[in-house]
Amino acid sequence: MDKIGRFLQNRRAGNIHCGLAIIFACVIIAFVAIQGCITVQPIKQAPPQVVTVRVITEAGDKIDKDKISKSMVVENPELQFSRYTKIHEDTAYISLTSVHSWASESMWGDFKLLKLHDIKKAILYLNNPGGSAFDGFGITDALRLLRSGGVHVTCEASGIVASAAIPILLICDRRIASRNTVFLIHPASIFKMFASETLKDVEAQAEMLKMARNKYADIVQDRSNLSRKEILDMLEKDSWFDAEKALTWRMIDEII
Repeated sequence: MDKIGRFLQNRRAGNIHCGLAIIFACVIIAFVAIQGCITVQPIKQAPPQVVTVRVITEAGDKIDKDKISKSMVVENPELQFSRYTKIHEDTAYISLTSVHSWASESMWGDFKLLKLHDIKKAILYLNNPGGSAFDGFGITDALRLLRSGGVHVTCEASGIVASAAIPILLICDRRIASRNTVFLIHPASIFKMFASETLKDVEAQAEMLKMARNKYADIVQDRSNLSRKEILDMLEKDSWFDAEKALTWRMIDEII
């Protein structure tokens, strides 16, 4: 019995020591956490920067200082070009590498700003595998309206110009392609996931595809020397061609 009592006493003592160690560790952790919270300083905002502008005129002291506007006002800070467009002197440099809704919206806004800034020349870099047919039509129409407003648009094609990017190339005033540029015209298609459709849905989609094909063919026919039959035949399959062919068909004006 004495042995059992001593065993139980030692066990209780061990449990007490273990509990004390746990409590001590928790106290240390809490202390460190509190110290960390105390020592972290909040980030202070930098004071507003004061910029002094000195204006020197040829008139010297004769200038009427009361007639000088001393404030600088930005009427609309959001009214700026997208990442697709850069301006240097009197020329806009535009890069378009895909055809989607963001690009279509950005092109529309950039072209409106070109008119506001009275820019009369634009160079479009086109290395573009295509994308949405309807966004391609939208960008093509925006370029057509830009040209009608007096802006001369030169397209410099490189790499690949395919699918929805073809009308964008064709609508420009001057079309230039690098020697190794490849081109693609192909049938229109619909991408769908997990769609449940009726026969009427499929028939309506077939009509929509025919309409898109005909509008595409209209643009190609108007801006090349290909016949309607030749264009429709190309739209029946994947039709790849090079810069030499594009020049022969008057889809481009120059190879560099």
